[in-house]
Amino acid sequence: MMKIFTLAKWGMAVLLLSSLSSCEDVLEKYFPRPAPIVPTFPSLGLDIPFYALSGGSRLDAYSTKAPATRTNSVAITGLAGGEQLLAIDFRPATGQLYGVSSASRLYVINQNTSAAHAIGTGAFTPALGAIWWASTSTRPWTGFG
Repeated sequence: MMKIFTLAKWGMAVLLLSSLSSCEDVLEKYFPRPAPIVPTFPSLGLDIPFYALSGGSRLDAYSTKAPATRTNSVAITGLAGGEQLLAIDFRPATGQLYGVSSASRLYVINQNTSAAHAIGTGAFTPALGAIWWASTSTRPWTGFG
């Protein structure tokens, strides 16, 4: 007897929910759907330049006033033959722009001229791409030594 009563309660609950979902227009009358949120870029009045790497051989400049518009694109000079930059980053202490090449060499890049100057005489070791993490613990094992 208890199972039949419980089954009847569940059946009534399903019937009630399905009837409410079929009255979508009535629900929207009392509970309107919110308008979609369109992201906008706030204008703070600051004109701060930032840079992006394009194709490993071009330095693109952008501005915070119009972040979707490229303000300048210059070919990076001074890289060794066949090398491309894989990543760039600023050193906060000095404001210099650094880049890491496909040959595991470190470059400092002039933002105004896009001239790259190698730091050191050769590639750093271990080579880029040779480091891999085998553990997510606080003391990961890199596969070396």
